[in-house]
Amino acid sequence: MASVTASVMQRLMRKPRLLRLIFGVLRRFRPILKIRNAVLILRHEDVTEIFERDDDFTLAEVMAPRMACGRFLLGMDRSPQYEAERGLLREVCLPDDLDRVAELAGRFCDQQLDTARAQGRLDLVRDIAEYVPRNIVAEYFGVPGPNQHDMAIWQRKLASLIVDPSPDTSGLKAEAARYAEALNGYLDDLIEERLQQLRGPGKPPDNVLNRLLRLHLTPSREIGKDVVKRNIAGLCVTGTAPVTKAMTLLVYQLLSMPDAREGVRAAARAADVEAVKHFAFEALRFNPLFPIQPRICPHNTVIRANKPGATPIRGGSKIMLATLSAMFDGEAYYLPDRFKPGRAIGGYLHFGHGMHECFGRQIAEAQIPMTVMKLMRLPNLRRASRGKARIRYDGPAVIGLPLEFDPEAPA
Repeated sequence: MASVTASVMQRLMRKPRLLRLIFGVLRRFRPILKIRNAVLILRHEDVTEIFERDDDFTLAEVMAPRMACGRFLLGMDRSPQYEAERGLLREVCLPDDLDRVAELAGRFCDQQLDTARAQGRLDLVRDIAEYVPRNIVAEYFGVPGPNQHDMAIWQRKLASLIVDPSPDTSGLKAEAARYAEALNGYLDDLIEERLQQLRGPGKPPDNVLNRLLRLHLTPSREIGKDVVKRNIAGLCVTGTAPVTKAMTLLVYQLLSMPDAREGVRAAARAADVEAVKHFAFEALRFNPLFPIQPRICPHNTVIRANKPGATPIRGGSKIMLATLSAMFDGEAYYLPDRFKPGRAIGGYLHFGHGMHECFGRQIAEAQIPMTVMKLMRLPNLRRASRGKARIRYDGPAVIGLPLEFDPEAPA
């Protein structure tokens, strides 16, 4: 029964047009919908209120069991450990790195496109959306993996446990445990190898793992190797498969909307990466990475206190924040049913909001537009099978989307 429920939930999350229709009706008539011990929140104002009330609506109970490689920010509620480890990651993932991340994304995308140009076809997931973030993890984060195949599988399977929308993930947990053991074993060896390099006379490359290990070697910091390993594992997992999926969803959406497709092509040809960014994240609003985000209410409280529609919530309730619905709420988004790439990037809820806004948001926002810009320059880029090709999935993870374009004639 649990596997059937998981399958139904996964399939429903892949139907954004149907969800928008359902959510639109509910948002108008039942914007806070209680079903037994679950509460579905549909208005933008209410969704953001709950994101911001992180003591009343918590995440650790949901996400900590899904952190197969050990505790990471996404599996913690507000606490001294959370503040310390978020601060640690801010020391090693710097705003000045974002130009480097964008440059790496462009370079890795070009490598793949140079191979594909003469063929007139590529698989978006395999050739671009997995390849680019995986190689950014290798070079910028400093974790190349034993080989690209194994690293891709580890990242995909471990991230699937994190993002799966179904309440019962027992099957995924058993599978993820095996991949977590493999990744952790690899990281143990990699950390020892890097420590030898850092203690030696040479100058190891500058990357996030090496920055963490330099702090570990600073006696006054008291940062254990376990802290380094947990956090670099969390960055490797959350920094790849979700980016892969977001890139796949938004490219699919852009290629499915004629006006958006022509607009982003023009921006790409003009090398206007900022305009491409606006097209990309507006497209993701129509087909978001996380249509629903979970929380737990640990004690009795009230949503919309002292406002019309104030609603008591019982302790122990499972909260479902319908971010897809919130991003189509006309009270927060002007003409929400229209594709309008001029919206403020910070107004989207693609990466959450508040305390648990995705730590890697800026890194994703650096690499996705650059990759999409390179991709959209391909002549007459389109979905394969006469524009009918669809995204292929393995559980919640994307694994394929065949694309075609007009091949370049040999020189």
